[in-house]
Amino acid sequence: MIKWQLPVANRRETLFNGLIGLYMATIVLFPEVYKELFREPLVSSSDLAFRKAGGGRAFGFLLIFMQIAEFIALRWKTHVVFLRIRVTTGKRAEGFGLFFLWMFHCCTAVMLGILAMQAFGMDFDKDQGWSTFLLFAIVIKELFVLGIMIDVEGLDVDAEKGSGPMAAARRLKASVRKQMAITEQTAVLQEHESFWKENIADIVLFFFAAITYTVFWESQAYDPGSSLASSRSSIGSLLVEGTGALFLFSILFLPLKVPWLIELWYGKEPVREKLAGFISLVSVAFVALVPLFDGATNLEAALADPARVTKLYLQDKNISGLPQDIDSLKQLEVLYAKRGIIATLPQEIGELKSLRYLNLEANRISELPRQIGAVPDLQYLYLRGNQLTNLPPEIGSLKRLRLLDVSNNRLRSVPSEIAELQDLSELVLTGNPLQKTLIEKLRKEMPRTKIVF
Repeated sequence: MIKWQLPVANRRETLFNGLIGLYMATIVLFPEVYKELFREPLVSSSDLAFRKAGGGRAFGFLLIFMQIAEFIALRWKTHVVFLRIRVTTGKRAEGFGLFFLWMFHCCTAVMLGILAMQAFGMDFDKDQGWSTFLLFAIVIKELFVLGIMIDVEGLDVDAEKGSGPMAAARRLKASVRKQMAITEQTAVLQEHESFWKENIADIVLFFFAAITYTVFWESQAYDPGSSLASSRSSIGSLLVEGTGALFLFSILFLPLKVPWLIELWYGKEPVREKLAGFISLVSVAFVALVPLFDGATNLEAALADPARVTKLYLQDKNISGLPQDIDSLKQLEVLYAKRGIIATLPQEIGELKSLRYLNLEANRISELPRQIGAVPDLQYLYLRGNQLTNLPPEIGSLKRLRLLDVSNNRLRSVPSEIAELQDLSELVLTGNPLQKTLIEKLRKEMPRTKIVF
């Protein structure tokens, strides 16, 4: 029987890097494909789970399954990596670097566990019994992961120190023992660690990385509320905000590359291998951070070149309302205007057919135009902290609306058409003079919607 194997020295992170590179290229070059395959199904579910509004059992089971698969693949991969390190250096992988990687991995595991729990409809803050069980299970699992990440079988001749005949004999004995171990380990590596097993581990770890990256980072990076676009106006703010974002990204992404980082740090790698690993990390970080600084911040400039504007963040205190020619922004997907600058909305808001996210929190809006119901793709509508006394019945036409926040307004009633919003996952009504009987009625009519009052 023929075993297809690559030379030990050539089996690095080539496959994983290639898959990650393809994944990042899809994000940049084929955003629509990426949106359909990853962002829409995963980010939509993770967003609901983050908001404690469900997310779906399928999503919860996916997160649990991927953690189990990652645990098995990590065991396979690190075993081969440790063998390679022993063969090439005669030493074992140890040190504070591994401990910090493990700490970051614990953070990722806890976040995935909480997200899975809330995807099943539970609340980590309130369901104390399940929360305790979850944390206990994660602690046990991560202790096993720590055991996987430490090369307890490695040898290090340098540990044999001292002088004199006895010390020399001990060093000679240790050297012979090391050479025998290396020979045996090389044979084991070639005989049992076949090409397919390591590469299956690489593929599993890639899917775990891709799903975790999308669920956590993409959920935040593509959330308009997390945008750092306004930081571009100040070099100091840009450096501070960018550094903070890079640190948070590192906490998330570095644990996804544990085996390859171990080999780069402790293995006898050529300079080109270390350089390739560094370039891989930098390129992924660049693609990850770009969305945080994407978007226009000047209304006049946006209206001058409307075809290129998909995100618009307004903070100009001189603006009292949106102009009628806002309808020229046909490609606009995100409109974000907070901090009391907007008093009126034009009817032309209904012409923004691509708009999916509208955040007008903390403004002075007293009336919502009925044309708002003509925005077919609107999924998130934030009107918190305005002066609304009613909502137009046309709001029931927003069939794709998933979150509606009208808290801290002056609403005394809501239109009956709101019950027609079948995809609405969360309705926030706190801070309004509404009757509790109305809230109970809404909860009966909208059993799948989380109503916060």
